[in-house]
Amino acid sequence: MEGAVHRFRVHRNNSKPERIARQGKPTIANGRRSSMPACRRCRQHKKRCSRTADGSCEQCQVAWVPCSLTEESVSPHTRERELRSRIDWLSRLVNDALPVGRSPIESIETGRDMALDSPIQFPSAEATIEIDCSESGFEESRTLKPEENVCLSVAASRKCLQAYFRHVHRSYPFMDSEFVLQDFNALCNKEADNDLLPQSAVPNRLYMIMAIGFTTLQRAGEVENIEERDLQPCLKGVLCECVSRVDEESAGTLLLLGLYLLFKPGDQDPRAIAGVLTNHALAVGLMNESPSCQTLSPRALELRRRLGWSVYVFTRMISISYGLPFAFPDNIMKVPLPSIMIHEYGSEEGHQYAIALQVSRHMISLRQLETRIINAIYDPNPSTSPQELRIQIEDWYTQGCLLSSSTLCEPDQLPFHTTITWLNVRYQNLLLLLYAPAQGDSATEENVPNLQGAAQQYIRLSLILHDHRHLPMNWITLCRLLSLAAIFLYCTRQWAPSFDDIPEIFLLVTLLEFFPSSWVAAHDASRILRRLADIITKQNSPLIARSQLSGSSVIDTSALDTEMRLQSIQDELEALLSQTMGEASFISGH
Repeated sequence: MEGAVHRFRVHRNNSKPERIARQGKPTIANGRRSSMPACRRCRQHKKRCSRTADGSCEQCQVAWVPCSLTEESVSPHTRERELRSRIDWLSRLVNDALPVGRSPIESIETGRDMALDSPIQFPSAEATIEIDCSESGFEESRTLKPEENVCLSVAASRKCLQAYFRHVHRSYPFMDSEFVLQDFNALCNKEADNDLLPQSAVPNRLYMIMAIGFTTLQRAGEVENIEERDLQPCLKGVLCECVSRVDEESAGTLLLLGLYLLFKPGDQDPRAIAGVLTNHALAVGLMNESPSCQTLSPRALELRRRLGWSVYVFTRMISISYGLPFAFPDNIMKVPLPSIMIHEYGSEEGHQYAIALQVSRHMISLRQLETRIINAIYDPNPSTSPQELRIQIEDWYTQGCLLSSSTLCEPDQLPFHTTITWLNVRYQNLLLLLYAPAQGDSATEENVPNLQGAAQQYIRLSLILHDHRHLPMNWITLCRLLSLAAIFLYCTRQWAPSFDDIPEIFLLVTLLEFFPSSWVAAHDASRILRRLADIITKQNSPLIARSQLSGSSVIDTSALDTEMRLQSIQDELEALLSQTMGEASFISGH
């Protein structure tokens, strides 16, 4: 038997590199796809993932849920693309803010001292500087004219500063109130004329504190003789000032900017500021203490620790309210909790300083508890059971009641973090987080009544907060009310109770209509919920659950019509949630 002979032609030519280069290019003919990691949902259900470079797979599209990767599955190319888009966005902001004649930021070498550049060519004195912030997402702009010199009342400015430290400072005690008031008094002695302070003389940081304090006065109805148009910072200028350097001061200014944007409707989204703030805080090292921190004075070291915890409280509030992943885990926080300083303890207002620090610690424990609840819901192997979390919720509420008993004689309506009504609202919100189903899952039969009951109590208590002028009309309140709308619709369709059992839907519509007309999302949600309320009014029989509809052979016409109308309401509400909170929000997936 003769063996087969195979001949191979072996020769050297110049086509080998070209052939290798051709083979290195991906082609459709070879039928192979570039390696893409499986998404979170396909990993959980052990399905073959068809995720593409566009960021979605067929399984998630069919289920109408966001297609997201696990944190360890994000490829370096994805991180590089996100970083590049962030750099381009920040470069565009800086270039737009540069005066005419200044070279773009791309032409400047990284690390170069900006002071060594050529002199800036400023416009003439007769020119009008128009700062258009629409391209960067900031709709509001301010026109600065040299001939116009806007002045602020010294008394009104001082009132705004005091309102900030009476209320906001209790949750975010990273500013030294003594230094801030001393700087303000020095500024007034130098620049004020006839009790009027030129707006151009006020530093951005101090101006931001005054603007935030004005929102507190506005909520409490104490804005007599104060015009809102006089306290509107140039958001773009503040942001450009912060991103030009990375230090503790810029991180604090970014936090002030984020707190101010909570009350601004439109395209100004505090989520973007929270992301930049997180990067700043991690770069500066606010989450831990390096050996160089030991050289700081005790006062400076304590303010640094307070700033780190204030960043934690703010970013956690944004993540939980919008239903977004946490920017960093809790175990990264390696700094002691805020404590009272010596000069605060020995001052005449030592009692107020002590209360502020107790409120701050209570807010930190609230955000930590919310984080543990979210992690337990979305962790396939949670380390904490729901029963243990319920005990922790009760303990937090008890501590809040003890704190409230020491602040029963507040002189005004500005602070509310120690009121019993506010504690009850937060208690019900913790129960909502605990009993709400994870994205893509269904709540158990025993959890649905608890979920609906917590939502109903939340609405009633929120109305009491509004009557007491303790309910801020901002993005956080709006996101929580939109979440309640999704919960009410979920309970209605899944548990199939009688329509008469959810009268709080009408109250939710009332709360949403309390928002000013500029809050478009709130009024869109109220119109959607009014349609649901109309269905409730017209129906006299319990709603047929979706499971019963799918299993019945004969479907009543009125029930089918109701189901179709409910499906339309659900589609519109999910679209509004995605638009307001983002497609990555786990709330929009309910």
